[in-house]
Amino acid sequence: MRKNSGNTKVIGIIVIGIILIIAGILGYFMYDSIQYSVLAQEISKINNEKRVDLDIKSKGKYEDLERGIKEYANEYYSNINKLKELYSKDELKNMLSIQNIKNDGPNFDTTKTTITNFVSEQNNIKEKLQNMTSEEYLNKKVEEYSLDAKKRGLFLSTLDLKEDANKIIGIIDSYLKYVNSIDSVINFLKENKDNWSIKDDKIMFKNVELLNNYNSLISTQKDVQIELKNKLSNNKV
Repeated sequence: MRKNSGNTKVIGIIVIGIILIIAGILGYFMYDSIQYSVLAQEISKINNEKRVDLDIKSKGKYEDLERGIKEYANEYYSNINKLKELYSKDELKNMLSIQNIKNDGPNFDTTKTTITNFVSEQNNIKEKLQNMTSEEYLNKKVEEYSLDAKKRGLFLSTLDLKEDANKIIGIIDSYLKYVNSIDSVINFLKENKDNWSIKDDKIMFKNVELLNNYNSLISTQKDVQIELKNKLSNNKV
């Protein structure tokens, strides 16, 4: 009887041990699942709201992955916000107005500086977006955050901004075309500054050929402006 009692105790201890091991394994996987769910929610917020809360919400093995994703997304959307700010100034709107031509012509120093800065800022942001969504840059980030194979796959797939970047770059290209059309008119007026004057708030040219060339540039500029408007109606920054 004592022998059986001893065996029963041993068996009981083994069973309890197995239960504890199973509970530990289940607890680990439940914890892992909860932390992954937290990470997924944070990624969903970024994709939906287009902004980044840099506070790290997940724990354990997903913490460094969340940090990497958020820092990358924050860098990306910071450039998008710079672009929004640039466009919100709307500095191009009145460049071809008779008032600006009066005030800044015939050399258009202020206008030319504004155009140069506008183009430079756009090209700088465009280059950054192209770089950030390149395979080389993404692999560099994976190495920087020391992500293993599984986390690398999650990093590359859960926040794929390539399509969004291409859309934004398309808008930038349309704006650059628009700026170039304005610049062409300004350059024409500057190059022919001795051959036009303003009378009754109208530009008067010394010959018909210059007038026709000017009108052609204005017509092209208006067409490009319509193209940009249509582009923006279908795609927002």
